[in-house]
Amino acid sequence: MKKVMFIIVGMLFAVTVNAASLAVTPSDTNFADDGGVIYNSGSDSVLVDSNGFSGEFTHTFDVTNTGSSTFRLWVNGSASSAANMDSFSVKVDDVEIADYISSAGIYGVGIFSEILLAAGESVKLVVSGVFTGDAAYEVTLATPIPAALFLFAPALLGFFGLRRKAAVAA
Repeated sequence: MKKVMFIIVGMLFAVTVNAASLAVTPSDTNFADDGGVIYNSGSDSVLVDSNGFSGEFTHTFDVTNTGSSTFRLWVNGSASSAANMDSFSVKVDDVEIADYISSAGIYGVGIFSEILLAAGESVKLVVSGVFTGDAAYEVTLATPIPAALFLFAPALLGFFGLRRKAAVAA
């Protein structure tokens, strides 16, 4: 019985917990021309940073699941210098997930997680707007790390520990 238990525990720790990988690439040169940088493309969390610039813009990106399993794409973002924004919009496959309402002076973005991205599948990320002065935006795209294994392994080890205590007490 002990051998079986050690094999099961060993299998739990031998499994690598890995989120899917995202490759984010600009579809045109506008983003690079405006001074933008993409950090960690090919990892489970990618940051798209526009750096500060001014003017009308449309930045288009291809977001591809380079992993081997389907996951829910998470998108979150922020913008600086709202006083220097005339308009701002973030869309994932034509679904608007963030916008700026200049008349109210409100920039709104939340965590968007409504797209399931299969292995090898791509979506378009489009960030557009007009910055009347020096402003910047950041968009973070991430894949959730599967927490089930982290929660399951300690619980299973706890059950084995309780069983051993019961056997010793008897």
